[in-house]
Amino acid sequence: MKKSLTVGGGLIVALCMFVYGNCFAASDWQPEIKKNGIDAYSRTIEGTDILEIRAITVVPARMEVIAEVLRDIPANTEWRPKCVECRLLELYDRNSMTTYTKIDLPWPVSDRDVVIKADTSINLNTGRVVVKLVSVDHPNAPEPNGNVRIKDFYSQYYLEYINREQTGIIFTTRVNPAGRIPTFLVNLFNKRFAYEEMLGLVEMVKKKKYIEAGKVSEDRVTIENLLQDDAKVRRVFKARLESFIKDQSFVQLLTNDEKVLKTFGQGSGEIEKLILYGMGLRESKVEAVQKLLSVHLKNNTEYKESLINLIVEDNMLITEILDGRRTQTKSFDDIIQDTIKRKIAFRSNK
Repeated sequence: MKKSLTVGGGLIVALCMFVYGNCFAASDWQPEIKKNGIDAYSRTIEGTDILEIRAITVVPARMEVIAEVLRDIPANTEWRPKCVECRLLELYDRNSMTTYTKIDLPWPVSDRDVVIKADTSINLNTGRVVVKLVSVDHPNAPEPNGNVRIKDFYSQYYLEYINREQTGIIFTTRVNPAGRIPTFLVNLFNKRFAYEEMLGLVEMVKKKKYIEAGKVSEDRVTIENLLQDDAKVRRVFKARLESFIKDQSFVQLLTNDEKVLKTFGQGSGEIEKLILYGMGLRESKVEAVQKLLSVHLKNNTEYKESLINLIVEDNMLITEILDGRRTQTKSFDDIIQDTIKRKIAFRSNK
């Protein structure tokens, strides 16, 4: 079953939970900025020198409040970096629109503008809302004489439930600003843009008008209904695990662990944050698997904490879980026992 939600406007717009994919070969993410709770990364994409940028953060606001900020198209100029004009060109329906944005760049670089088609959807079976943003042409926004029109723009943005008072956001983008700008400056600008975009959003969600609008929004009803349905919460949890863990038996093991599931849906958000940041560096994915495995072992075994720590620190086991390379004919209990023997043998030989 699919239901759609609209989020609108400006250079970047979105309300979403999704697993990002790219049809071009790409390198691993490399860290760029880590400041004010925002992690920004870059990676190369085959066939272009323009880096793809990803920024990840957790915003102290409810999902429906952030949606209200993103729907306020004229307010884009208050918080989006370098945005001096933003207007709606055409609203096709609540889920699809085209907007115009003008970007003020410092002299001697010419200002840029861009026309963006935004399409938004949510699949309640996975708990993911996807917004795709691409540059298009539109008769209500002819190319101006003074600006340079951006023609190569593609972004995806998502918003992910952490708990009722916190929301995780991942913004992935690749923009070629056109004109005669050195590639290294383009990449530098895009890195700063992604970071400042997140920083601005964090401030906007504090405004009372958006908080009040969120209380009566249609999105709030959708979110509350999803959280009260254990089967839907379980599907969302499984989908998030599958976004970065390839070992399906381990994913199923965690999905069937009622205590882990309860922690996911109603806890402090610690596990959700680890999963969120697992969309960035490999190290974050490792930490997420270690924490999830630790919680599972504490729930289902009588192992002492020292032994659990020994197990989750086994690089071979964690790598096999992440990459799906462990021996599938063995039960997970057997795999854990093998790990314990290996770790004890290693310590005995030291």
